[in-house]
Amino acid sequence: MSQLAMDWVLEVSNWTLLGVALAAGMSAWFLYRIYHSEAGLKQSGRWALGLIRFIVLAAIGVLLLKPLLRQTTEEIERPIGVVLMDDSRSMTMSADSTELAANLREWTSGMRSALADAGLEAAIYRFSGDLVAEADDLTWTGERTDLGGALSAIKDRYAHRNIKGIVLVSDGRINRGVDPEYEAPGLGNIPLWTIGVGDTTDRADRWIAEVACNRVAYLGNAFPMEALVRFRGPVPEPLTVRVSQGDRLVAQERWVPNSTDDIQRFTWLLEATDLGTQRYDVSVSVGNDELLTQNNRAAVYVDVLEKQKTIAIAAHAPHPDLGHAIATLVAQEAYDVRVHYERLPHADWSDDLKAADALIVHDLEADSDWIQDILSSEAPVWWMATGSPSLAAFSSLQLGASFSSKGLTHRVYGAPTEGFTFFQWPADAARAFRSPPALLAPLGEWNLSPAWNPALQVTLGGLITKEPLLAFRTVSGERRWAISTGSGWWRWRMEEGITQPDAPVLSAWVTSTIQYLTSRSDVRRFRVNAPNRCASDDSFLMRAEIYDGALNPLSGANIQLYLTTPEGKELKGAFVESGNRYRLDWGKLAPGTYAWRAETLLEGELQSSTGEVVIESTSIEWTADRADHGLLLRLAERTGGQFIGTLSDDPSASPQSVVDRMVEAKGAQPVLFEEIKLQDAVELPSILVLLVILLSLEWIFRRRTIGY
Repeated sequence: MSQLAMDWVLEVSNWTLLGVALAAGMSAWFLYRIYHSEAGLKQSGRWALGLIRFIVLAAIGVLLLKPLLRQTTEEIERPIGVVLMDDSRSMTMSADSTELAANLREWTSGMRSALADAGLEAAIYRFSGDLVAEADDLTWTGERTDLGGALSAIKDRYAHRNIKGIVLVSDGRINRGVDPEYEAPGLGNIPLWTIGVGDTTDRADRWIAEVACNRVAYLGNAFPMEALVRFRGPVPEPLTVRVSQGDRLVAQERWVPNSTDDIQRFTWLLEATDLGTQRYDVSVSVGNDELLTQNNRAAVYVDVLEKQKTIAIAAHAPHPDLGHAIATLVAQEAYDVRVHYERLPHADWSDDLKAADALIVHDLEADSDWIQDILSSEAPVWWMATGSPSLAAFSSLQLGASFSSKGLTHRVYGAPTEGFTFFQWPADAARAFRSPPALLAPLGEWNLSPAWNPALQVTLGGLITKEPLLAFRTVSGERRWAISTGSGWWRWRMEEGITQPDAPVLSAWVTSTIQYLTSRSDVRRFRVNAPNRCASDDSFLMRAEIYDGALNPLSGANIQLYLTTPEGKELKGAFVESGNRYRLDWGKLAPGTYAWRAETLLEGELQSSTGEVVIESTSIEWTADRADHGLLLRLAERTGGQFIGTLSDDPSASPQSVVDRMVEAKGAQPVLFEEIKLQDAVELPSILVLLVILLSLEWIFRRRTIGY
């Protein structure tokens, strides 16, 4: 509600105004009393024109005194009543879930009307993972419950706002995010009114609490799988735990609980017999008195690869940069890293050289006996040079790259090369490669043939030079080489790790380089990037790129995607152009394995790309069937609110009763905001237009009647 009032401000005395009026009056009288014609207007007409002249002159005189127009706006902000509705799957797990869902929708609608009738502004939200601003489409299909995140979002969204109170409707089952009991005090003086949903009594249940296994295994090898099984019931009863791969039973155990509430950990060593993404189902037998059976089964997916890739490292001596590269590769099960140091006692490395899928050469000099072994190998090579001697050795290999040293070093930063397409740097790469401390690199001149493609370039201040920090050979069909220079990459890794522990940019410096070197040559002009795995409560997001003959990004393409569901149904979608790339967001998908095929026309030819994605079930909403109203009680007490009761059997939980409690409680009241604006009157176009019109009318009548 807003009100507008206007008045004039003129900081002059009344004598000044009287002087302006007299001057305007005398000017008008002099014009129409002294200069007139016998054939002119009658006396009344001259008085009328004189009055117009007086008004115009007086208005101009007043405007010269710089009057101000004062506009006062008053607005009343109503208190806000916030409603948080838990939209997770566990809210409607009871036997009468359909009736409960209908009651919850009816209660939400009634709450909106009751808040409006009480003069409060209604702000109704639903949450499971993220906070959503409207609650009309309540479905109770959320795969997680992050109450702490919802309270934090409300706190940020309504900072310094006039909130009467927050009404929370939930079953108290929290399984994601920070503890809401730590977030609640951050709401300040805003009371939290809580209403419980669900049954708090213990029921007989047998469920898979957790399944853990390696995400990657290798064909013919054994990999461990571990399951945590829980039992709750009036008396201990035997149950059977099974592990199956498709229709094949691969493991089975029988367990007799020792008490009415017991837990048991099972461990199996399974053999990887098939290539590709394999699904394993872990299940526990269902009891006769079990109401909730959805949590008796869990599925995990294992990527079975043909073999690990062997990375052989030939280094002059240990070095922190090399240690960072080794640690990054060792952390991934896909690589078998074998390290040899020239300056330390070492065994013959010929076997590792033959088995290597890629070689990392660190700081070897021209007189090293290992250089000839490296040249005779067919494995791709990453040459890491920290100083001029190693760069001189690399130049002697005659690979189309040479470096002429000036015998000095300088401190440099890096910048991703514009137009580099072999792989995509993380979004924060530009900042990470320019974070202090700088790299220490040899000073000299580079001469790179067109066969080399820089991925990172040296920057000096704000200038991006042509000197490479990381470059690749681009000749298709030949052995791949990479060259990197400078010392101090490990410091960038530590700097990035302060804010992002996994250091995505400096990890990509290692993993993306090795992945490119060990991958098959890919000169495809149509590329689709899609995750191999995706949780059922996350959106499945795909990206695509199209290039012309010179590998420059193309725009305006029409890319269609065909997604085959686990049931064999084919769905169709289209990519949306975003800059020089294309994206497609399928939203959330049901658990299972999906096959996809992307197609587009490129220069009249059909181009396609295929793959599959595993949508993994997020089953944490099924891990317990008992509501936790104790959490709701503690949250209300810590914020000065009240636990009202359960929605199903407590009349005080009705919308009108809840709003009445909020109104009666001490809290936010309507707030009056007043805003005053001052504006120079000479800036108002309406006054100028009016004066021009009056002068025009006066001149026209005077000219046609009096004659001058």
